[in-house]
Amino acid sequence: MTDFLPRPFWLIVNHQSGGMEVMTITLASGEEALPVFGFEDEAAMFLELGTWSGWRIMETTAGELVSALSCLCAGVDRVVLDPLPGLDVAAFVDLVSMEREAFVEYLLNARRLPSPLDLSVEALPSGRHDRSSDVG
Repeated sequence: MTDFLPRPFWLIVNHQSGGMEVMTITLASGEEALPVFGFEDEAAMFLELGTWSGWRIMETTAGELVSALSCLCAGVDRVVLDPLPGLDVAAFVDLVSMEREAFVEYLLNARRLPSPLDLSVEALPSGRHDRSSDVG
């Protein structure tokens, strides 16, 4: 299996004199959630469409995200992936979020999973082969 670069994530943060604050949002259910973005543009759009001042986008790695979820954001209930500002996400929360512990588990296991680009005929278990060669 070939090594692959883990993809970055983006958070919204506010640097204060006492340290860094990571933005969380309160869901309609009352649960506290950490918005995590898979693309810088989506994080920028969230920030621009919101009414927050003093906040900025910060790129982070999976390892740093695990750390943040274990320390700074240990109190959050859920992680919301690529949320849209101003929407009542209650209707979409099951589609775009997961429990904090499940997300940490995903991040920890993501490095062990093969990339779809790493899969080839040789990587298939024995007894299986590429069906496209059967056509014709």
